[in-house]
Amino acid sequence: NDYSVDFEALPTVWGFTKSGSNPLIAISNGAGGLEFYPPVVKRWAVNEWFVMAKANIEGWASFSTDGVTWDAPTKLIPKGTGTQWDLDLVAPSFIALEGSTYKCLYSGYNVTNPSNPGLYNYKIGMATTSTYTTGWTKEASYIYDVSEYNAVNGTSWNSIQLGDAVKIGNKWWYFGSAYNNTFTDGDIIYGVGDENGALEDIRMDTKIASFKQMNAYWEWFQRPQVFQSGGYWYMTMSMGNIIYDTTKSNITFYCFKTSNSEPRFSRADFIYSPIIMPDEAAVYENNFDYNGTWLKNNDGTLIS
Repeated sequence: NDYSVDFEALPTVWGFTKSGSNPLIAISNGAGGLEFYPPVVKRWAVNEWFVMAKANIEGWASFSTDGVTWDAPTKLIPKGTGTQWDLDLVAPSFIALEGSTYKCLYSGYNVTNPSNPGLYNYKIGMATTSTYTTGWTKEASYIYDVSEYNAVNGTSWNSIQLGDAVKIGNKWWYFGSAYNNTFTDGDIIYGVGDENGALEDIRMDTKIASFKQMNAYWEWFQRPQVFQSGGYWYMTMSMGNIIYDTTKSNITFYCFKTSNSEPRFSRADFIYSPIIMPDEAAVYENNFDYNGTWLKNNDGTLIS
């Protein structure tokens, strides 16, 4: 099907200028150029900044007192061992403090699993700690997979990833994507948790739009990030755009925007206008692994 695409200039306040100090955090342990993406950033207090991300397929973190100068990264959540479901990936996607417990939701898979060797069937796991600097303990198994979404929507996707979660009143809202394990098709999705439900009580059962509804040239959508500003809800996403460079799927940032009182997005809310584009001259961002996150306090409000 053909779908129209709306062009709109984003607010001028979003005219970002990249820092001349980039990259702020770099990681290397002799294994080559290790990713430190996509980052999950929290400010627990004015002088307590925390970032966790996937690096060398495990969960690494860095700490800062001002959000500019960061400590050398340290590994906090290791990948699984043996036949565990997260043997080949731990990619942190969302972190929150609930009560006295810090909780990290992460994506993982096991591509060496004899039942589906070589297939990237992403699931969602959780690790917790009482102090975010150390002592992270993973749940024994994953806590959510794509089966609920498939059952509700009549789909047969292989993978599911969480990009962001927002707490509105006493309910968690979850945003992510469900897709096949060749990364060529899928849906942008969300769901609303139960009243007074815990962060780990995930529900993502509602389709926002399919990948193919967005644009025939895009085949990869990930890490939706949601926030409210100026009476609107925004959902930004990283999207592979091979119009930009037909030799590789460079990922740029686009967004959905709605004036709804709740972040219920639809295909009609999509705005075709890049927020940030990769810089081909910068070695740390000139490939297709180009992701981003908004800086938020623990309550989900943007850090300004």
